[in-house]
Amino acid sequence: MKAEELRYTQLEQLGELRDRLGKLNTIADHYCVSIENSKANHMETKALNAQLDGLNRQKRILQQAIDVHSKKHEALTSTKKIELEQLTHKKAEIQKKYGGRVTEMR
Repeated sequence: MKAEELRYTQLEQLGELRDRLGKLNTIADHYCVSIENSKANHMETKALNAQLDGLNRQKRILQQAIDVHSKKHEALTSTKKIELEQLTHKKAEIQKKYGGRVTEMR
């Protein structure tokens, strides 16, 4: 009895799989994809994945370079701001010391 139930279940599952394969073939035909070329598709996918990995590596390297450059630029900008503040402070001290007798050089 169990063997017959198991066989019946397996036949039902096989029928469902055939229906799904038919639907899959219909979808594949609609998109002009051949399912019979699964090995060729697999090889093409493998090659494309290798290219994608290479591009991702390049992207990661470029992102790191951009981050380093941005940090250097921020540090340089910060240094220049500090220098400007110091020069502005010195200018104010000189003007205060000489009481406006010094005119700005242009």
